Amino acid sequence: MPESWHQLTMERLQKNLQTVHQRLLDLGYHFEKPTVFTPPNPISIQKHEEKFGVLPLSLRAFYLTIGGLNFMGRYPSFNHVAF
Repeated sequence: MPESWHQLTMERLQKNLQTVHQRLLDLGYHFEKPTVFTPPNPISIQKHEEKFGVLPLSLRAFYLTIGGLNFMGRYPSFNHVAF
């Protein structure tokens, strides 16, 4: 069975996020947590859908392909900037 458009899109997004992650590391960005990617958890998706209803296809594909992601952190030269 051929892959669906939303699955292919999320696979491309996953590669792009991995590239962004590596480039941020190369620039000296400090991530808040050592692991920025959380593996997919189909059971969690199933529980969410039982409680709240079916997720949109793209969001479901995101969680099944990428899982979770947390790019929170800081860039050393921005420490003096107040946001």
